[in-house]
Amino acid sequence: MKEAEYLEHIWQDLEKGISKKGHPFKLATLATIVNANELKQRTLVLRAITNQKTLIFYTDFRSNKVSQVLRNSAASLLFYNDEQKLQISLKGKVTIHTKGDLWKEHLSKISKDSEDDYNTLHAPGTTIEEKEELERVSNLNFCLLEFKIFTIDYLQLHKDKDHQRLIFNKTANVWKGDFVVP
Repeated sequence: MKEAEYLEHIWQDLEKGISKKGHPFKLATLATIVNANELKQRTLVLRAITNQKTLIFYTDFRSNKVSQVLRNSAASLLFYNDEQKLQISLKGKVTIHTKGDLWKEHLSKISKDSEDDYNTLHAPGTTIEEKEELERVSNLNFCLLEFKIFTIDYLQLHKDKDHQRLIFNKTANVWKGDFVVP
């Protein structure tokens, strides 16, 4: 396969993470910078891919990841498909949306059941008593995380032959891929 075919395969797999129930690319690990000596990782659900090929995730605006992104928008995402032994690592920047058309579009997609993910009285990470029932409020603390990709690191592991790795970098809205030693 040529580099462009690998890139197309990556986008198709990411799209399957949204559209195909149970696809491993539904979940991604987001790493953000806490401070000069600490990173924080957490799992997020991939919600959408925009026409500009940015990735959309939902979160509570009061979560620590939001304050970390506000301090430093550089982040990375990791997707892994254990069945295919395929790892996709992305580097980029995160933009937080709390208003605007994109935010409104996704807010309208949240089901009543899912509203509870964004309407607790206290912020995520607040200490509570064991088994304390969470208090809810009427307003949603909902925001979007939009991940703009600058680098894609594709690693295909093989049991009986050499692994395959490509690194794609985006410059002036054009992706350039290079095969590299895994």
